[in-house]
Amino acid sequence: MTHHPLDVRAILSAEALAKLRARYDRRVFRAAGRSATVNTFSEAAPFFDALLEKFYDQSCPLSAVERELIIMALFTSRTPAWMLSVHVYVALMEGLAVEKIAGAILLAALYHHGLGAYTDSIGVVQRTLVQLSELADLSDEKSDAQQTDSILAALRARSVS
Repeated sequence: MTHHPLDVRAILSAEALAKLRARYDRRVFRAAGRSATVNTFSEAAPFFDALLEKFYDQSCPLSAVERELIIMALFTSRTPAWMLSVHVYVALMEGLAVEKIAGAILLAALYHHGLGAYTDSIGVVQRTLVQLSELADLSDEKSDAQQTDSILAALRARSVS
C-alpha cells in the first residue's frame, strides 16, 4: 500500500478557513510572541518591542502578508517546526492563500536549503492545515481572544515535526 500525501490546497476547507479568520485576534498573537521571547530572557524586551513596533503595527512598511511570507521563507528548515506552524496560521489569518504559502516554502527551500528542506517544511504545512481544520470548530463559547490563544497553544504544543 502506497501512502499518497494530501495536496495542501485540499486540506483546509473554505468554510473552516472563514471560521478561523472570523475569530482571529492578532493582538493575542503579538502578546504570545512577546511573552515567549521576553519571558525567557527579560533583557530581550527592548529589542523585541522595537521589532513588534516596526513590523507588527500599522506603520510597518510591509503588509502583514508580505511580512509573513518573509518569515516563513526564513523559517523554512531553520527553526523548530512549531514556529513555522504558528506563522502558517498567522499568514492564513492575514489573508494569504495556502497555494501562496506552499509556493513560498518551495522557492525558499529549493533556493537556499534543498529538496530535503522543502519536504520537511511542506510536511509542517500539511500537518498544520490538518490541525487547523480540526481546530476550526472550537467552542463558540470562547471569545475570539481565547480561541486565538487556544489555537496558538495547540500549534506550539503539538509536535508537528
